[in-house]
Amino acid sequence: MEQHLGYEYCTVQLVDESIQQVIPLAISRQDKDADSYKKELQSYQFHWGRGITGWVVENGKPFRSNDVSKEPLYFKIMEEIKSELCVPLISRSKVIGVINVESIRPNAYSDKDEEVLAALASSAAIAFENARLYQDQTRRSRIIATLADIANEIATTREVIPVLDQITHRALEMLNASGAAIYLLQDDDVTLKTVT
Repeated sequence: MEQHLGYEYCTVQLVDESIQQVIPLAISRQDKDADSYKKELQSYQFHWGRGITGWVVENGKPFRSNDVSKEPLYFKIMEEIKSELCVPLISRSKVIGVINVESIRPNAYSDKDEEVLAALASSAAIAFENARLYQDQTRRSRIIATLADIANEIATTREVIPVLDQITHRALEMLNASGAAIYLLQDDDVTLKTVT
């Protein structure tokens, strides 16, 4: 991508709806000091509607500035940045992230650059959506397999506690939980007792 757009800095960020922020997923810097840029960028919180990135997420439109010193939305992360181009990643009519490129040159980006980056963003959004669907399908398959195992355990075991232990163990695995318990209502219809 650098050959077409002439960027020094590039980030791919994904929307995290739970905290209404855009989280850096991939960060690239076209020189030897990429790690310091990565640390610097990850320390910022990109809230929806704040900064150029936040504006793109909120509005679902590209944003191009060929002189960021005159742009009130710009977060000054690196002193040498002069131009920025940011386009949304859109899947199913919803912004799921952004691709952002920055240059140390003023007037670095043209309409053509915006078209190229938008085309890349479109392909990336499709790839992210396919990956998400695959993860969802894989998770559903694991749940179905787990339920089948539990049903088989229930059908072949006469003891209740080993089956409940198995259910608890499987729930811990599936939910990545640190603890789980099963309580049974006692004969008094009031008291719950931990059985596993």
